[in-house]
Amino acid sequence: MAIDKEIIMDKKRSIFAVLKPYLTIFLAEVLGTMILIFVGCGSGIKFDGDVPVSHHLDALGFGLAVLLAIQIFGHITACHINPTVSITSLLLGYITYIEFVAYILAQFVGSVLGFVLLKLIFPENYIPSGFCMTKLADGITVTRGFFIELVITCLLCFVLCSVWDARNATKGDSVAIRFAFVVTILSIIAGPLTGASMNTARSYGPAVFGSNSDWKDQWIYWTAPNISPFISFAIYKVFFSEPATQESKKRKRRCF
Repeated sequence: MAIDKEIIMDKKRSIFAVLKPYLTIFLAEVLGTMILIFVGCGSGIKFDGDVPVSHHLDALGFGLAVLLAIQIFGHITACHINPTVSITSLLLGYITYIEFVAYILAQFVGSVLGFVLLKLIFPENYIPSGFCMTKLADGITVTRGFFIELVITCLLCFVLCSVWDARNATKGDSVAIRFAFVVTILSIIAGPLTGASMNTARSYGPAVFGSNSDWKDQWIYWTAPNISPFISFAIYKVFFSEPATQESKKRKRRCF
C-alpha cells in the first residue's frame, strides 16, 4: 500500500511538472493582460472637474500600461498580452502550438477580468456603456479603418521581429520602455481614428460589456491586427533576417 501511494504521488508530481510551464504562461498572461486593460482603460477615465485633455495622454496611458506589464512578466513569459505578439512569436519559432493556445486563452480571459476589476472599483457613472471600446471615428470608412489597423500593427510586429532578432540579444534591458514608446506613438497617430487597438484581446474585454450597437465594425479588430504578423514576418524573414545560429536557438525559450 505504501508503495502504491508513492507511485500515485510520483504520477501527480510528474503531471504537475508537465503542466506547470503552461500554467505559468496562463497565469502570467492573464495578470499581464489585466494590467493592460485596468491601467490602460483606467488612465482614460474622466473625473469630475477634469479639464479637457488631448488624446496624447490616453495614448501615453496605454504605453505605460504595457511598460508596467512587461516589467513584471517580461522575463517570465515575454509578456505578450496580445494575440498579435503571440502569432509573431509562433512564426519566429519562439513558442510551441500548445503554448500559443495557452497564451491566447489567457489574454482573452485577462482582458475581461481587467475590465471587470475596473467596473468593480470605479463608480458606474465613470464607466459608461461603450467605455474604452475601440471604434471607428466619424468619417472613417470601414476600408480605411481596416488599413489603419493593419499598418500600425505591422509596425508593431516589425519591432517584435527586431527585438527578437539574435543580433539584438544583448540589448534587452530597455525592452519595456521601448515597447511603451512604440505603443504610445502608434496610439497617438491612430487613436483618434480607430482607437489604435493593434490587439484583439484589448478590444474584446471592453466590448463584452458594450451594447449591441457598440459591436459595429468590431470585425476589423479581429482581422487586421492578426493578419499583420504574417506580413511583417514575411518581409523581415526575406529581407532582414540572418540564418539561425546556435545561440539564437538557445534564446527561443526566453524571448526577452
